[in-house]
Amino acid sequence: SSPNNQTVEKIIRNDSVRYIRKGYGLFFSILITLFYFTAVPVFLRSVFPVWTEGIDDVKLALVSTWCFHVGFNFTAYCLSYFLYTSKHPFLENYRILDKPWPWEVDPVGWKKTLKTTGLFFLVNQCIITPSLVYIDLKMNGIFFSTSREHLPSTLTIILQCFFCMLIDDFLFYWGHRLLHHPKLYPHIHKIHHRWHHTVIISNEFSHPVEYVIANLPAALGPKLLGKHMHMITLWMWIVMRVGESLDSHCGYEFSWSPYRLLPLSGSANYHDFHHSTNIGNYGSYFTFWDTLFKTNEVYFKYLAKHERELALSQIREQYSMVKQKVSEDMAKKTD
Repeated sequence: SSPNNQTVEKIIRNDSVRYIRKGYGLFFSILITLFYFTAVPVFLRSVFPVWTEGIDDVKLALVSTWCFHVGFNFTAYCLSYFLYTSKHPFLENYRILDKPWPWEVDPVGWKKTLKTTGLFFLVNQCIITPSLVYIDLKMNGIFFSTSREHLPSTLTIILQCFFCMLIDDFLFYWGHRLLHHPKLYPHIHKIHHRWHHTVIISNEFSHPVEYVIANLPAALGPKLLGKHMHMITLWMWIVMRVGESLDSHCGYEFSWSPYRLLPLSGSANYHDFHHSTNIGNYGSYFTFWDTLFKTNEVYFKYLAKHERELALSQIREQYSMVKQKVSEDMAKKTD
């Protein structure tokens, strides 16, 4: 049931298997998506004129985009503390690896890594991002709409966010693949791969150069849309982009993830394999660039092998149960 690069037909068929495996999670992922693209725009359209009244557009753009980015990350980090420490059986069913977390294996080393991660986060989010946004705003002005009268429709928001996803996924794939070049990797991207398995705070743990190459291109989609994109849509796109990064680094393969609702989308397991093996799986939202250029073949071979081993294990377990039952029945007859 693992995707095969040979034919489009097989890829589509195996993607349908992925939907079936989501089970009830498919229903909830649809609900989450509907809520995000219906209720949230209604709320933002109602409060935008009030929130932004009397605020200079440049200040509004600089502060609001930064707050949405950093605020969403920080909120997710705080909530993840309860996810990792509660170890609720229901949530643990979705855990990717059955191994201790880094802080359980090496508490001292974990504290050092946490400090380093925090330092890189501060540099990237509190220095590089505001500086680049400020310079761009000063040089080019506001490239998106801040109109209080003409607010975007729900359909416009959906289409523009999807457009940004496609642009970002394309750039992320090639930027990420470039960073794995032998001459670049040791000096830049290797820092991010200190996390051999994904943990949520590793999503923003990257060298400043990598942050610019692989992450800031997420702004190209909005730049291309220009004044056709409203600030409300930009806010929603920022939350979507940060959320995808958090989801793929959390270490859990939640069946209700709205990011895995789209055809040919990746997964948290997909990205965790990249971290653990340092091989392929360069895409973010989708897998089609990896599939097209055959940079996920090792991953799908691994999945196929894992599925065979799991099937054999289940057969052995069933055989052992049948054998035990036959032995018990024979013992009863002997008695």
